[in-house]
Amino acid sequence: PANTYSLEISSTNEDASLNGDLDITGSNITIIGKGAGKVTVKRGSITDRVFDIRSGASVTLVNMQIENGNGVFNGGGILNNGTLTLVNVTIKNNSANAGGGIYNNGSLTMVNSTVSGNAVATNGGGLYVVSSRSLVAHNITVANNSASGLTSLGGGIYNQGGTVTLKNSILAINNSSGSGADCNGSISSAGYTLVSSTSGCSFTTGTGDLTNTAANLAGIIYSSGNSETHALNTGSPA
Repeated sequence: PANTYSLEISSTNEDASLNGDLDITGSNITIIGKGAGKVTVKRGSITDRVFDIRSGASVTLVNMQIENGNGVFNGGGILNNGTLTLVNVTIKNNSANAGGGIYNNGSLTMVNSTVSGNAVATNGGGLYVVSSRSLVAHNITVANNSASGLTSLGGGIYNQGGTVTLKNSILAINNSSGSGADCNGSISSAGYTLVSSTSGCSFTTGTGDLTNTAANLAGIIYSSGNSETHALNTGSPA
């Protein structure tokens, strides 16, 4: 139900969900946030990420906000080594060495979701996609993420060499100290995607795309449902 669920048991670096982050194994697992109001799963006083999707797992997360994770190395909000689907999920204000919001070393599908306010010391402020892995996203917003190391790449999305396909999505107001404020690596569009800056990434356009165009996004706020989203300011081309 609507509430804030904080992780407070200090991690001993085990992978059985006894403490620290939430380790998920097994197949066909679905976790759904319900009730009126925000459903937030967050790091409390510990130092760890929020979700660890283990190799071989098949998981769907629906209607929730994942925030304040601190991945010691990879994946501040989520480390995905399995098959993960996110529906109506906001990944907010997480940090890590790489992949501040999500470090994807598996198969990742995102629908109606937001990645905002995440940060890294190296690459992939919002999302990091490992070589030969995949991200398919429909109607997502990746905004206000940062990669702030000396030569960090991909403030919004860093694709190391996997497959990234976006549709009806927004990449905007991300920043990096190196190449690719919004994206770095190869990104393909299935149509109707806005990217504020394609500098630093190889972006293959689709029907109705807008590139190198300001999105004119408002800040991230809660208006309804189970998580926060970025509203569009009046006159936004998105």
